[in-house]
This record gives sequence, C-alpha cells and structure tokens, in this order.
Amino acid sequence: MDELLHDANGLWTADLTVGSTALDQANCAMFSVLASAESRVAAATGPELAAWLSAVVDRFDGLLRAEEAELATIGYPELAFHRQLHDHARGCIQAARNRLARQPHAVMLEQLTRDTCTELAVWLLRHVQDADQLFFPYIDARFRRCGS
Repeated sequence: MDELLHDANGLWTADLTVGSTALDQANCAMFSVLASAESRVAAATGPELAAWLSAVVDRFDGLLRAEEAELATIGYPELAFHRQLHDHARGCIQAARNRLARQPHAVMLEQLTRDTCTELAVWLLRHVQDADQLFFPYIDARFRRCGS
C-alpha cells in the first residue's frame, strides 16, 4: 500500500474526468496531497505532522461536501445514494480525527498518516471510477471543461 501513496500523483489520469472542471481539479489536487504523505512523514515533527493530517482530512471532507453541493445544483437524481457512498470516506475521516485527538506518539502518528492517506486515495480512486463518472451525463455544460 505504501507504493500506492508513492504513486498517488500518477493515479489521476484523463479517464477519471467526471465532467466538472472544479471537481476534476479538486480530485487531481487531492491525489497530489495524499501522495505527499510520505515526504511529510519524513520531514515533519510530530505536531507538524498531526496538523498536516488534520488539514488533509478536513480538505477531503470539504471535497465530499463540494461534490454533494454541485450534484444538488445540477439536480442529480441519485444524490441521496451518492451521499451514502461518501459515508465510508467520512468514517475514515472520523476515525483519523479520533486517533489524532488521542495525540498518538510519533511512530503511531506516522503510521496513522500513511494508513489514512492510503485508505483515502484508494477510496477516491474507486469512487471516481465506480460512482462519480455516472453523473457525467447530468453535468450541465456550464460546468464542463472545454473539449469534454
């Protein structure tokens, strides 16, 4: 799984496009952030790493909320079900927040960072491939990137 994190920047490819410039850019950026976990583990102090991981899970939660808001805006008929799919990622986010609140020692924090970022990267990849691309036909032309 650590190899996945190392290669997470390469996980984003054009075939993962969902049709919304904003969502595509956010997904791409999230893969990049998740891929930087190992370098953060290597370079950050305990408090810095804890703050970084906290910011990452907050950003991931924001990504989910932004996607849900856009789907509501376009009147996506499967929005309630799509929100349920997001619940698994939110479970991972909450678990990381709970473990961070216990102020784990350095080795546990490093492993928590790796595990959380790997789980979120895998979840995001599968989610985009299996669920997000289903709403492409519903994305209004004003949200599409040129040439899509």
